[in-house]
Amino acid sequence: MDLLVGDVKDKVAILVDDMVDTGNTLTLAARTLHEKGAKSVHALISHGLFSETNMSLIEALPIKELVVLTFSSQKTKYIIS
Repeated sequence: MDLLVGDVKDKVAILVDDMVDTGNTLTLAARTLHEKGAKSVHALISHGLFSETNMSLIEALPIKELVVLTFSSQKTKYIIS
């Protein structure tokens, strides 16, 4: 099953999502774009809940820049910039 429509090879990819809770969709999208050859991946999240997220997994994603407008986490020691 193809998750991506179009060609992202050597292009800048921008992910926009209204909410990230577990991070599963963000992970799938970022890895898919990277594997398909995107030059860089940037993500903009309106609401970062991260209630069930292992933040080290998010930090390891092939995302050059992650912007979260509102942030709520059980682990307040993490700051995403």
